[in-house]
Parts: sequence; structure tokens; C-alpha cells
Amino acid sequence: MVKQTHIRNLLLNKGFFPEVLPPCFDSENLAASFKGKIQDIDKRKFHKRATDYVRYSGTKHDGHRRAYGTVNPIPYFNACQFISSNWEIFETKFKSSKLSLDRIRLGRDTEDRAIIVPALSELTERISSQIRFSPYILKADIAQFFPSIYTHAVSWVAHGRSVAKVNLTHNSSVATFNAFDWFTQQCQSGQTRGVTIGPDAFRIFAEFISCEIDNQLLNRIGEIDPQMIIGGVRHVDDFYIGVRSEIDASVVLSVLRDVLQMYELQINDAKTKVISGLEAFDDVWAQELRAISLDVWSSGKFSYAIDKAH
Repeated sequence: MVKQTHIRNLLLNKGFFPEVLPPCFDSENLAASFKGKIQDIDKRKFHKRATDYVRYSGTKHDGHRRAYGTVNPIPYFNACQFISSNWEIFETKFKSSKLSLDRIRLGRDTEDRAIIVPALSELTERISSQIRFSPYILKADIAQFFPSIYTHAVSWVAHGRSVAKVNLTHNSSVATFNAFDWFTQQCQSGQTRGVTIGPDAFRIFAEFISCEIDNQLLNRIGEIDPQMIIGGVRHVDDFYIGVRSEIDASVVLSVLRDVLQMYELQINDAKTKVISGLEAFDDVWAQELRAISLDVWSSGKFSYAIDKAH
């Protein structure tokens, strides 16, 4: 019980605001503000109280703008409570994926966020180690991943689609993840399409579904030809899969499309391609930046490095 409370409070105190907001937006005492109110909130958690969220347009490390959100703290509290009560289920699912780069773990007291995921800078090394000497690499991207997630899919993953579709009530004792679906909807005006980008609880929501997509993809390809995929990595919604031939890449892409459609998701064709295993799989500027010798950084002569990164 102590651990469950710790996880809930961590998601509230360090995972409430989007990480791209300025440091003055601090939810460090959010968990404490619920003291004395938890029992009453728990009694009303399945009341229909759909709330809107505050939108924020910001940029991340790739330079593209994204629509982030800060949700109402009460339904978010219920979502965090659910995660903390079912953390072992979430953790088991995260560990089950052989593709995920995002080995989500809980943040330590000295870290800024409730959940910690590997930095994007680790992607190159992981792809190199897991894809190894693949003749071809399938690079695929899920279109509008967070905005396209169907919230009911979290219950489909946890219980199976057939069970979830028969047990539809929010407080079902069989399809218990219906509650997580419900709390998520209450954070975003009752919408079932998409999850809010920013709060750490919904990063967990998305990764739970993503890990099942990984598993479904590998299982189905294994039934066709266990040797077809040489290795692979997924970072959030980006797949890098090493295969033997362009034909194998087409088969894997077709299966990935089918798996995504099971969860109402689609491939982003504009960002999906097959490249030679001899080609670099990240941007040229990133390769050049990594190649800059350490003495440039240590000497304080940053202008050259900054020009390359610009």
C-alpha cells in the first residue's frame, strides 16, 4: 500500500504538467492538496464529470510543435490512483516488449519527472546493437499517435477485445481497465479519440498499448517466418526493424498495418520507408555533431558545434 501511494503521489507531484512548460509551473504539492478529500473523491469517481483541459503549444527536441495539455487534477488523480493500484500489470507489459526503447521506470527522488524514459540520443546505439548487420531497415511511423489513440484500446489490451466489448461498464469487475479508460475520458471532455500529451499518466497509457502492438507484430511475423526480422527497436511511435530483403520489409509493413488497425491506428506513409542497412538511419546533422571531437567541447569553443546543431 505504501508503494501504491508513492506511485500515485509521484505522478501527481512530478508528472502533472507537461515537461516543456517553464519551471515556474510546479505541481510539487499537488498530492498534499488531496489530503482529507480522497475518500470523497473515490466515492464519486464514476460520476460523469467530463472536464476540459488547458492547451499549450510547445516544441520538443526535434523542433516540431506539439499540442500539450494540462488536465483537471481530480480526474487525473483517479487515473494516477488506478495506475498505482495496477502498477505490476503495467510493469509486466512494459517488460514484455522486445522492441521498446522506452523501458519506463519510476523516477527517483533526485529526478525531475514521475516516469523516466531513455533519451532519444540512445536510439542510435540501440538500433546498431539490435539490428546489427541487417541488409535492409524498415523505418515506420504511426500517424498522429497520441491524438489517434482510441481510449477503449487500453481495455482491449488488458483483457482482450472480446471480453472488453461484452463488459462495457466503467466499474466492471471483469474488465477493470474500463476504469482507466473512463478516467482518461473525464480528463478530456469525454473524448474517446486521443489522449492528452503532457501528463505522465497518459505516457504510461500510450506505452501500455504500444507494447502490445510490439508483441502482436513479432508473434504474427514469427508465425510467417521466425527469421524474417533480424532485430528491431521502437521509440514511442517510431519503428526501426531490420530485415533480410525489401520483400521481407513489405511483409513486415503489411503485418504492422494490420496490427495497428486492430487498435484504430494508422501508418504515417510520409515517414515510412525502407533503407539500405549500409545507410545511416538518422539525420546527417546528428551524425556530424556526434563526430565532433571531445576537445572542442572541453575547450569551450562551442560555436562550431552550435552551428552544426542549428
